[in-house]
Amino acid sequence: MISYDGRPIAKDQCFYCFKTQFDGLFVSPLSHRAFCSTHLPLHQQLNGNDVDYVYLKTTLKPQDEPPSKIMKLEIKQQAESELVDLHKELYHDGQVVEPTPRDLAVIEEIVNSNSESKKQELKSWTQEYSACKHTQDFQQSPIDDVQLQKCHECDLDQNLWICLTCGQLGCGRAQFGGIPGNTHALKHYETTGHPIAVKLGSLSKDVADIYCYACQDEVVFPQLPQLLQTFGIDLNTFNKTEKSLVELQIEQNLKWEFNMVNDDGEELPPVFGSGLTGLKNLGNSCYVSSVVQSLFSLPEYQELSKIPWESLNEQDGLKLQLVKIAKGLTSGEFSKPNQEGFQAGVSIAPFKSIIGANHEEFSSMRQQDAFEFWNYLLDKIDTGIDAHLNDIFRFVTVEKFKIEDSNKVLLKKQVTENLTLPVNVEVDYIDENGVKHYKREDFIDSLIQYLSPEEVDWKSGKAVKTTFIKSFPKYLVTAIQRIQLENWTPIKTDVPLSLPESFDISDFQAPDLLDDDEVEAEDEGEEFEPDQEALNQLLQMGFPENRCKKALYNTGNNSAEVAMNWLFEHMDDPTIDSPLVVKKGTDDSIDEAKIQSLMDMGFSNKLSTKALILNNEDTNQAVEWLFSNPDDDGVLPPKKKTTADTVDVLMNQHTSSEYTLKAVICHKGTQVTTGHYVAFIRQGDRWILFNDEKVVDVTGDEKSWQEVEKNGYVYIWERI
Repeated sequence: MISYDGRPIAKDQCFYCFKTQFDGLFVSPLSHRAFCSTHLPLHQQLNGNDVDYVYLKTTLKPQDEPPSKIMKLEIKQQAESELVDLHKELYHDGQVVEPTPRDLAVIEEIVNSNSESKKQELKSWTQEYSACKHTQDFQQSPIDDVQLQKCHECDLDQNLWICLTCGQLGCGRAQFGGIPGNTHALKHYETTGHPIAVKLGSLSKDVADIYCYACQDEVVFPQLPQLLQTFGIDLNTFNKTEKSLVELQIEQNLKWEFNMVNDDGEELPPVFGSGLTGLKNLGNSCYVSSVVQSLFSLPEYQELSKIPWESLNEQDGLKLQLVKIAKGLTSGEFSKPNQEGFQAGVSIAPFKSIIGANHEEFSSMRQQDAFEFWNYLLDKIDTGIDAHLNDIFRFVTVEKFKIEDSNKVLLKKQVTENLTLPVNVEVDYIDENGVKHYKREDFIDSLIQYLSPEEVDWKSGKAVKTTFIKSFPKYLVTAIQRIQLENWTPIKTDVPLSLPESFDISDFQAPDLLDDDEVEAEDEGEEFEPDQEALNQLLQMGFPENRCKKALYNTGNNSAEVAMNWLFEHMDDPTIDSPLVVKKGTDDSIDEAKIQSLMDMGFSNKLSTKALILNNEDTNQAVEWLFSNPDDDGVLPPKKKTTADTVDVLMNQHTSSEYTLKAVICHKGTQVTTGHYVAFIRQGDRWILFNDEKVVDVTGDEKSWQEVEKNGYVYIWERI
């Protein structure tokens, strides 16, 4: 007899590969995972005590016509049983056994339960909502006769909403796709003023649709279980009978159709095989897909596919998911045409769940900045998987500061993994619809601008700053600063950017750091490692990089929002553009009298010391900083992680400085946190477009290349 504890099971795909219930899966109620027939022996080898499995095999029912495109807010509910047949068997110790009535009940409970990936999707969508003011000091006044069978005004027995104040049941709005509704729940609010209603059919322990008619939005209500008990509803035993609005939104989001045609109006040809596997859209997950496809187009990441499963265990988390992705994308096993001639795509929901854990934005279902995610993912791999895997992106830059009216020169070396390049934004014309069209720019001009000398403030005078690239990575990652501030609002521009077939980066910078008559000075400080995610956010808002780093340093390296406020407050500072110098301050090097004077004002020793270090031991400025940062933890911003040895190793690598384009992550939309991301990747002589699950050949297609030029955001250049 099998048992099941009710926890979500990762039953949608094999734990070790991307096979699904359409291929047949052995679901383990003990380990809460599923395995295909190929990988079941591996799991049993590692978990000898796991002997009971529920085998699930799904087959499609014949359909008259494929579903038409449905907008996200036009919700249509379709029972799963209308689409597929599900075959179920019980396995014990490798043999099919006849299930007892109790076993059959447990099997049905497993089949009808939310999967682990579905639970994560629902949770991340639910995080979008918050409690409103109408949930505060909420008072109930229940009616005498609460009934839960049908609408109190009509005979509808579905799409029912219960008033959380009095318990009266009313039908909801009619919804696209044939779901009936006469809006009697809304009319009840208009009559009584009772603001909050709950969709009866959506109720379960994990999910509930709660709507505030006064706010006209979905909300969360932590006290919901206790309030529902007033009407005899126990969430622990209440059976969910309808899909929630969140589930329906996810379902429709996954069905979104993309128009992909060439210049002649013909569909771009789909391609299949090794390295040509599409990724399912999990709901605003295209920023993840574009980054994953770009990374795993590189041989170094494809090498992860050669790691044997036997060397891992099922608790390896992110590493196991990376190996799984590498094996799945390179094998070509899951790159096959579906009924529509494209691919079904594979789901990387477990990977998204693990990489986004404990991150407020990447764990949500909101669209995110692909470049931020790129840096975040690489950092997670550096710290948790392999500190050297991303050496393929690392290189040394040297900032040279030539002090005005002096032969003094300051050199600052640092290791970096990408360049954020400026782009000139000039409106060419505005069309009849009010849409701005920008003048064409050139990528090489952006690179030259980044490497060209610029005058900066230097203490009491001026200095000329020049940036040099002194080592050449295997892959040079560049991001174009397409965000411009318009009335202090960040707006993304689609400036057409001409791209070279190849370029030699050494052609665009001076050959020598030092002239014969210059004397090199020692670096006067320590390197500061800004929070990469916050730095990228500030750069995309249009602030210069030096100002961004200075703002993060002076606000404790905590968040882009706090740093942005600091920038607005210090825009007119005469030294705002002077180089950031991190003082080698320690508790012993700071004047004890100054520390004590701040401690006398009620600040801790740790916080007082930090304030003085950040403000060059200026007590008045330190006091101002302390009052502006009352919640600071007193921890100094981290210094550069890379060592001098790392710099020396990279500097001594004598390699080519010529690059050609390997991949481009493109974005359509007015903000990098909305819209849609795709990846264009060069494979030999072909250019392939990865648009979520659809993978097509765009070689020679002018329309596709125009998209690259107008919407290119992150560029990966391969060293020749």
